[in-house]
Amino acid sequence: MYLKSKFDFQTDWGKRSDILYVRIFLAVGFIVLLIAVVNFINLTTARASKRAREVGVRKTVGAQRLSLVVQFLSESLLLTTIAIVGAILLVQGLLPLFNSLSDKNLTLPYQERSFWLALLGLTGVVSLLTGMYPAFFLSSFRPARVLKGVFTVKSNQAFRQSLVVGQFVLSILLGIATLVIYQQLNFIQNKKLGFDKSHLLYVRLKGDLRAKSSLFKRDVQQLPGVAQVSATTSTLVDIMNSSTIEWEGQQPKDEFLITNMNVDDDFVKTTGMALASGRNFSAQITSDTSSSQGS
Repeated sequence: MYLKSKFDFQTDWGKRSDILYVRIFLAVGFIVLLIAVVNFINLTTARASKRAREVGVRKTVGAQRLSLVVQFLSESLLLTTIAIVGAILLVQGLLPLFNSLSDKNLTLPYQERSFWLALLGLTGVVSLLTGMYPAFFLSSFRPARVLKGVFTVKSNQAFRQSLVVGQFVLSILLGIATLVIYQQLNFIQNKKLGFDKSHLLYVRLKGDLRAKSSLFKRDVQQLPGVAQVSATTSTLVDIMNSSTIEWEGQQPKDEFLITNMNVDDDFVKTTGMALASGRNFSAQITSDTSSSQGS
């Protein structure tokens, strides 16, 4: 219900999110993990000459290629396990800071069996991805050429180049996405909306309190620290009401919907708005029966 429930027209005010956000974060995480896997493969094959003598000696004393493959895969599994443990420790240590910054209450589900199964599965898959190609590549060295000192590393250049190019492409895409998201957030936080949003509080009234909004408004105005109070049918950033409008010289094809909200005469003063022209309507003027005096 928290991730997959969608309600329209403000029919539900419960706290909820969207499964799309989870999928986006998962995709970003897997992209970063893929970059790390590619980087590990490139580094392992690049330093293959340093391990060539080890492979040559082991093959000379009778080691089979399968045992060498198992050895390199085991090394990959060990490194991946150390990385997973380090990641869990980092997450556990930084989670309080993240919760404070994001106003969340996230925890690691240590008690859930599915969490550990997913972690074990991820460890196994990453170990295979990082160790499979280096294991078969390193175990293919010929011991006679290695021990004679005439060994040269000749891996699949096209494959390695594709890994390098793919790694840089993913890194560039992540960098661009990060920059775009930062600019969007900066725009949202600093865009002038036409009203003063600082210290502005919106309280939704329900039931009898909604019918007695004028009395509630009067009581709130008497509270210390409250500068101004206004009654309105919606917030400025989430207007749901809409209706058609008419004007002189209107053509049949000109009909369209326009969002609107009902406010009292203190609304402009409370929100710090500035009228483009005209004046604000006033409850003290009996002829002001609508907001048509201001624009």
